[in-house]
Amino acid sequence: MGDIGVVIRNEEGAVIGAYAKRKLGIMCPIIVEAYAAISSIILAQQMGFYNVEIEGDALGAIKKLQGVEKDMSPIGTLIDEAKARK
Repeated sequence: MGDIGVVIRNEEGAVIGAYAKRKLGIMCPIIVEAYAAISSIILAQQMGFYNVEIEGDALGAIKKLQGVEKDMSPIGTLIDEAKARK
């Protein structure tokens, strides 16, 4: 089971939004981190923010989000979805 937590802060660091969700059946940290990235982008867009900075603990997922090449890994579709929303 993977839990997703998203916090949105303004430029001063004050919390202006938050989201949490349990993703049942997902045990792989990189998959959970990819879902968290998508969730953070969606929440930011719903709040009217389109220029966002994403932070996370799974370095592999963050590097994949920063990459420019097509990701052919098992989380490639999640990474593609997150990139498409940026």
